Amino acid sequence: MIRMTNPRISGELLPNWEKFAENIADGMLHGEAYRQAYDSKAKNRVCAVKACLLLKRPAVQAHIKKLKSELADKRALDRLEKRLLLAKAARQKNLDWGKRIKAIEVDNVMTGDNAPQEVQVFGLAELLAMVRKKQK
Repeated sequence: MIRMTNPRISGELLPNWEKFAENIADGMLHGEAYRQAYDSKAKNRVCAVKACLLLKRPAVQAHIKKLKSELADKRALDRLEKRLLLAKAARQKNLDWGKRIKAIEVDNVMTGDNAPQEVQVFGLAELLAMVRKKQK
């Protein structure tokens, strides 16, 4: 296959670059990601240096960022999903009351519903007066 554009200039990803970016996004160490992407038998130090050079390429950086974002979206529940799961658990009739109440408590923490409504703040003088009054 003949390439019409130079990937080093156009920002296009070579297959090895793409595999390297996927390995990095999956959490692999840089040198090992390079070794697997290029099926390299080079020493660890050489692979690490070449991986650092690849990481400087904007196209590779952009692809890693995109892949990490996609993975984060797939792995994590967003706030609304968590609250819906808690609501479902709290409404389940077959769960014991303790677990249902715990689901409500966790939801309250997430929404701030269990925050104190009123906080009284005393200065040192007021506090001493209260202590002395109780001692009498």
